[in-house]
Amino acid sequence: FSSRRRHTRCSRDWSSDVCSSDLSGEPLTKDLVNDLCSPSFDSSAFQLAEALVKKNSPEALKIYDQLKLEGSADQQIQGAIIYQYRMILLATLDDSGLSSAYKANPYSLQKARALSKGIDIAGIKKAYDLISRADLAVKTGESPSQNAMRELFYNLCK
Repeated sequence: FSSRRRHTRCSRDWSSDVCSSDLSGEPLTKDLVNDLCSPSFDSSAFQLAEALVKKNSPEALKIYDQLKLEGSADQQIQGAIIYQYRMILLATLDDSGLSSAYKANPYSLQKARALSKGIDIAGIKKAYDLISRADLAVKTGESPSQNAMRELFYNLCK
């Protein structure tokens, strides 16, 4: 928490976007809200996938570290990354029958469509290969889980 924030009160009526705050006269911004509140796991997983697709390793590591601080297991994070890449693949293929077969959430597909512009099928295949290698390294004891995840992020961002 930043020392500039002293108190924030939000309406309990969630249909309202009204918040009052004592922030030394500073406006209530998205960055300030993100600083005060941890995003949901799903939101963080999407942001992590976005950072990986955009090859932004510092952001990916920052999100990963935050997820670990919040108690998320590496297997849970890896599963979320796989899910996000699956959504990107479905968005890239743009096959409604396939999306229905996978019971893809329309909102997840919409978000993935934006990410799919930054990656092609070969990039998705490479990501799946790197993810499976990291998973195997952990399961065979070749690498501790946290090291395998960091190496995965490095390789995905190359």
